Amino acid sequence: IQKQQLFFSSVDELQKGDPYEGLVPTSLRAHVDQWGTQTKLNGEIVTTGSIQAEKMAKRRFVNCWHLNPTESVAMWKLYSDRNGGVLRSTVARLDESITPPEGGDLLIVPVTYIGYESQDNTDKEPGLELAMLNFKDESLNHEKEVRLVFNPQGFPARPSVHINLSTLAESILLSPIADPWLVDCVNEL
Repeated sequence: IQKQQLFFSSVDELQKGDPYEGLVPTSLRAHVDQWGTQTKLNGEIVTTGSIQAEKMAKRRFVNCWHLNPTESVAMWKLYSDRNGGVLRSTVARLDESITPPEGGDLLIVPVTYIGYESQDNTDKEPGLELAMLNFKDESLNHEKEVRLVFNPQGFPARPSVHINLSTLAESILLSPIADPWLVDCVNEL
């Protein structure tokens, strides 16, 4: 916040907390494979749509937001300690506040929660470019996530995305049990 920049995680970093991150859902694998090519791998003919999509996902960086009209005790417990805080905004304000980085595309993507293993998701039409980044397992639907996805051109590098904090922030909320020094720090912003 002090640097007026957003931090972006690589998909590899997110896989440490969510093993499905960046993977093609089993229920969509055949659908995504239709976009791929066939190649010989270890003596077998395989369709590479899913493999290509997963490789592309690993080259992306994401910044995650919780979309909810009210505070969530579950989200405070999962993503904060006693001195945590949240920046309250809207998708429109987020979009307006961003200075797009050079060297790639920046998209705002709402996450769709699906059954990764069992649910029939063939009615979903993911673009190959984002297929693995706009779906998450339904067990994570408490996150109600919206993502900024950075798709770099060429060699992937963590983006530096500048924001106008005055435009972005409606308010800053601190943990109900935050120490007084944190309140002072936030007030100085």
